Amino acid sequence: MHTAAPRLTRVTSSTTAQRIGNEGDNLIIYGILVEGDGGAGLVTFLNEAEATLFTMRAVSGDTVHLAAPFFADAGLKVTTEATTIVTVFHSQPGR
Repeated sequence: MHTAAPRLTRVTSSTTAQRIGNEGDNLIIYGILVEGDGGAGLVTFLNEAEATLFTMRAVSGDTVHLAAPFFADAGLKVTTEATTIVTVFHSQPGR
């Protein structure tokens, strides 16, 4: 059974280290969608110190879905290339 995420954050293409939630928030990340928009693109997920946690790649016209919930201690940041759009489904800050 899927748990409905109370919040979602969209990250547009060509974005550098966009914060999900507020600075220092502990979040549960319920799922991530990465959409290829005009070509293959890489998305990088970073911790608060901007060290790479993991990457995802989507090709043009495809959507990649990560449905493994995880805890983002002190937040999560997302960097996208010019051809990717990301939606992060997450908890409310502090929950």
